[in-house]
Amino acid sequence: MRYVRNLILLLICFISYQGFSQNSIEEGTYLSEDKLTVITILAKNEVSYIEYNQHSPYSDSLKNLPKNQFCGTKFYEILTSGFGKYSIKNSSLNIKFETNVKSLDSSNIKTLSGYKERDSIVLKFRINSYPENNLENSVYGVHINSDKNRINLNTNFENQVELKLPKSKTEINFLINDHYELKVKPEKSLVIDLNFNLYKTMITESLKDKVVDFSSFKKVSR
Repeated sequence: MRYVRNLILLLICFISYQGFSQNSIEEGTYLSEDKLTVITILAKNEVSYIEYNQHSPYSDSLKNLPKNQFCGTKFYEILTSGFGKYSIKNSSLNIKFETNVKSLDSSNIKTLSGYKERDSIVLKFRINSYPENNLENSVYGVHINSDKNRINLNTNFENQVELKLPKSKTEINFLINDHYELKVKPEKSLVIDLNFNLYKTMITESLKDKVVDFSSFKKVSR
């Protein structure tokens, strides 16, 4: 009987070692036991880390939800939030945070059909965010500026904004959120999709790399 117990213990340790000895963990969202620390394992050894104060979107108790609400939206206080790369050592997750994180990952431009004015065009900027997750915040207040601030737009609480311009072959240089450059020729009406990574939208200052005991974290089932 003692031999069997030792064999089971050895097997459990072996499985645990196998899970953490490789250079990756199964992608997904993992919670600490108190559900205040949320770690999301992404592709290419990328990781998102969020630590909440007292309550999180994953808290079980509905009686103790935060009182700071606006228009039905609940607000949670974030102590630490970062994005970076992870490595594994035994049961520990070593997180190295990136210091220059930009949330706008990419853009796509396609022709806008249905607008037929002869001398003018429309540029429709659409704000897209991923992953699509009801527990995450949307992207608000996107700044869209052109050269010398001749065009100055803000999406505020909307997910799209339109701009009417005279037709021209002169290229316009847009700057999105003061860092993402986008060049557009206003020869025809266009739809411009701006794609934001929600894991990169909330980054706290003065982040220090972390070593997390990952053995107690449990994966969230969707």
